[in-house]
Amino acid sequence: MNPTLTRFLVQLSSANPLAGSDSIYLDRKGKPGFEFLPKCVYFYYVRFEDNNTITTWKHFWVNRDDHSDPAPIDEIDLPNIIEQLALHVRNNPAPSQDVHVGLGDEWKNKSYVVIFVDEENWKLRNRKQDPVGMIFVEDVNNHIVGNHSFYDAHDLDIELPFRDGRSGNMKCTALVMINHLKKLGGADLGDMERETYAFQLLFDVASSTPGNPPMTLIIDPTGTNQGPPQDPPLDP
Repeated sequence: MNPTLTRFLVQLSSANPLAGSDSIYLDRKGKPGFEFLPKCVYFYYVRFEDNNTITTWKHFWVNRDDHSDPAPIDEIDLPNIIEQLALHVRNNPAPSQDVHVGLGDEWKNKSYVVIFVDEENWKLRNRKQDPVGMIFVEDVNNHIVGNHSFYDAHDLDIELPFRDGRSGNMKCTALVMINHLKKLGGADLGDMERETYAFQLLFDVASSTPGNPPMTLIIDPTGTNQGPPQDPPLDP
């Protein structure tokens, strides 16, 4: 795979959450209208390069063996799935699944959305911090949809071998949530209904000076939910 280096707006500023937008950490799974357990994962891999650019890949993964029907994914299996997907992106020069750049995506499946940061010193902010690692905002293109679809988030630490060949493992951060493909009020998006979201991902970046606090950097991607919700494909 020849990774495309993507350019995001990286800010040294504070984020302003969109008024009325729900937190991604609200629990919705299993409640009326939210009973569906995802059968697929949109996996977003983020790595920061030595030349001050960002490399990202998207990997769409469906839970099936061979060509069997897709099966629901148990949350307890996610850490292992994320580890295997991260290693796959690291090590496979030609991934077999759909891979393209960026978080400006179009989502048509009720799915787990995973943002994985393959870095030792860049950490996604977690639910105990204010602001958290992902907030919804109004951007310059007037994407003003507050969150009413992305819920059930949790933070994970995934250990992977150091990329530079050092012995041992480094601890990488991942943010996991479910995209329920809902519109305001809790109903599923209908045929050809679309909602575009603008959000910010917040990272704490370690200082090279021992004892100095980390600096918070912000990346501004977008994404669009497309109705109606579809089942994952039977074949890759």
